Amino acid sequence: MSTITKKVPFGQKLAFGVGMLANQMFPAVLGIFMVVLVQDLGFPGWMWGVIYFFPRIFDALTDPIMGYISDNTKSRWGRRRQYVFIGAILTGIAFIAMWQLYRGDGINYNFIYFMLWSFVFYLGLTIFSVPYVAMGYEMSNDFHERTDIMAIAQWVGQWAWVIAPWFWVIMYDQEMFESADVATRTLAVWVGFILMLFAMVPAVFIKSESTLNKDYAPLNIKSIGNSLKEIFKAFKEAFDSKPFRKLCIATFLVLSAVIIMLLLQACGSSKSMALNSVQLTNQLRPGMSYEEVVNILGKPRSSQMQGDKLIARWNLQEMWKGYIPYDMVFNSKDKTLISWSENTKAYEAKQAQLKMISDEIGK
Repeated sequence: MSTITKKVPFGQKLAFGVGMLANQMFPAVLGIFMVVLVQDLGFPGWMWGVIYFFPRIFDALTDPIMGYISDNTKSRWGRRRQYVFIGAILTGIAFIAMWQLYRGDGINYNFIYFMLWSFVFYLGLTIFSVPYVAMGYEMSNDFHERTDIMAIAQWVGQWAWVIAPWFWVIMYDQEMFESADVATRTLAVWVGFILMLFAMVPAVFIKSESTLNKDYAPLNIKSIGNSLKEIFKAFKEAFDSKPFRKLCIATFLVLSAVIIMLLLQACGSSKSMALNSVQLTNQLRPGMSYEEVVNILGKPRSSQMQGDKLIARWNLQEMWKGYIPYDMVFNSKDKTLISWSENTKAYEAKQAQLKMISDEIGK
């Protein structure tokens, strides 16, 4: 990419930002869709863990290789644009394909199918994202211009994390889709195609100079291997720094907490943890058996006997309010549903407790 001292046009900054939206949205939506594998397609926890782990290891190995290839590419289109374009297409196609899962094919087939397409997806994402990020830093050699470029890109990209959670609401809306796996098959086509177009925008609209006559290192197995050795050497030197180790540990713990939370939501037996699960109460009818209620809501959080009544409590999620305690009253003899209602007193007590904790932290 060429380095320039003049002001970068806003249109090119925005074009780079559109690419960041795709770069952020792909993993954001993937994280939401992954819940379907366990909650709706029946993947056991170990399969979920394998699907998360091995493609990420593959991604970690291919990132530095792609960086070296991109840095040393001699081309009339420069050393970034063609990879961004090709990577966008490969990522979009792989995202669409990996979610074409059908319950009738069985868990083992779906596991192998999803795993293989995951490798293709992460390969495409590497081919796109590594040169794409480098492209932004090469759009200008002025510190303030690069700051503006990255600020706009990050602002646009963060909308991915605002938009992505709404897919969870859509996926489990039975008025739109009969099941979440049907929803992901359909939504994946739209998401993959639209984000593929977004990811192409930087490659199409951000110009670069030819690198055909640049004095770059040769692209061969030996030079790539030597570059990896240098990376591992630098990695070891970085880990000799105690503050850097602390930062890495802190980052690991934060990300692990997020993954564990998602795992508990996905692998938990209670369907009540899903977004806006309070709507599930619309399926309840007086006289239902305890087992029928559990099939709808999942296992209760707690239960207790009160005279001839069995009181079971579920925490159901309601948009903008959070998790609300709902008490279901059953006949203790035949365990048939009598009534159900929101426990406003318990909810208000919990909110007051959370406020006290927040006030203590704020002091």
